[in-house]
Amino acid sequence: MRQPKKTLEPEVLDAVFAFICQHNEQFGYSPNLREIAEATFMSRPNLYRYLDRLEVAGRIIRTPGVARGITIVKTD
Repeated sequence: MRQPKKTLEPEVLDAVFAFICQHNEQFGYSPNLREIAEATFMSRPNLYRYLDRLEVAGRIIRTPGVARGITIVKTD
């Protein structure tokens, strides 16, 4: 996994995570990368940085090679 840069905006990180959660709740499955990028108004390469950071933080798990392969980590 790539090492994410430390200069990511926390508000945008929260917006990406919130969109993933909302989409998962509304449709019952995770959004694909195009849907997340369009909803958060960012390019896919930039989106990868935010997804890397969410994964390092333990908020999501990504399954490589699987479409819609983002799993939200449940916290109690």
